[in-house]
Amino acid sequence: MPDIPLRRALITLCVIATAACEESRPSPSLTGPELHPLAAVIPSGVTVQSFDASRALVGHVSGHSFAFATGQPYALARQLLTGAAPDIQFLGTPEVTPAALEQADIFFIGPISPGMSEAEICRLETYVEHGGALIEARNLGTRPELLGTVPGDPFQTAIIHIVDAASELVSGSYGSFTNVQVGFAYPFAQIGEADVVGTGAGDPALLQLHSSAQRAGRAVLIGDEEVFMTGSFGGERANTLDIFSQNRSFLLNAFAWLGQAPGLAAGTDFSHCEPFIPVTIDIKPGGDDNPVNAAAPRTVIPVAVFGAEDFDVAAIDPSTVAFGPGGATEIHGRGHTEDVDGDGWADMVFHFRTGETGIACGDTHATLTGELLDGRSFRGSDAVRVLGCG
Repeated sequence: MPDIPLRRALITLCVIATAACEESRPSPSLTGPELHPLAAVIPSGVTVQSFDASRALVGHVSGHSFAFATGQPYALARQLLTGAAPDIQFLGTPEVTPAALEQADIFFIGPISPGMSEAEICRLETYVEHGGALIEARNLGTRPELLGTVPGDPFQTAIIHIVDAASELVSGSYGSFTNVQVGFAYPFAQIGEADVVGTGAGDPALLQLHSSAQRAGRAVLIGDEEVFMTGSFGGERANTLDIFSQNRSFLLNAFAWLGQAPGLAAGTDFSHCEPFIPVTIDIKPGGDDNPVNAAAPRTVIPVAVFGAEDFDVAAIDPSTVAFGPGGATEIHGRGHTEDVDGDGWADMVFHFRTGETGIACGDTHATLTGELLDGRSFRGSDAVRVLGCG
């Protein structure tokens, strides 16, 4: 985590010049929120899932874990949330799994290591698509694309300025404000379908993703990790949440808004997120450029899946095999085994009708996918040269 020499000075200036850094209206105290009528509050029984201490980063000065459920930097955040919703639960998981998401009303992402895998990102996006609520608060320099957003270049600022005063995040049951305090932050270069609620140095730094016809859930994305922390570096540095009342209002408003999401729909399918086992295939074994005649749809294309010491082709479920953009199925409903490449390991050969594969003029590769008998997925691709395009 970057060391920002200006941080102490900026905080000191904001403490002295409170009119520039905080709203003049009353804000939530450290012991209990002041509720504004008619706006959403944190619902009863909400469960917050997050990465546990095995994945959370540790402060390089304070030595404290950044695990949201147990780490000292988030102790005040948990206290405030518990004060607003006494039966709130905080859980931790080493990995984003379907089981962990099924337990979550809100999933919190803070600073973690290692970063999220493609499968974890896919599961989180599926979770939001099907009704879950997500909040991410961390520096975004090493962060992958998530929910259509892409991180930009960092900026050194102590303030995210609110540009959408009507947002429930900044004008809600737990207070209203015009800025929040942050540390070393990253803006967003791309925001996907999200709305910009706040900016840092003129760039989007606080995003709100609403439900839509295609997405039942909602999300809050913040380009800074210290916004909800206290003492993350030790001493007076990064004591953001206990010094700045607007950050406390923001925390509670955000969780209140996220808590109104419908929750993950029962039976949500995450199977498309599971990582594929990579396999080697050979389209038209024995040839080099693998010609496919798009003008002859009844012709047959053989495709071999190569076996290896760590991949037994006998474990393939032939009924799941699909080839090409059209997802052609095996003509005979089964494959046959032979040692196609002469390496001593059995290979499995499948046959597909050209017209069912969806391979078209301009295509340069074709992919075969399938599942093993134990449910794991595999995938392999090979080059093609499409004929019959004149």
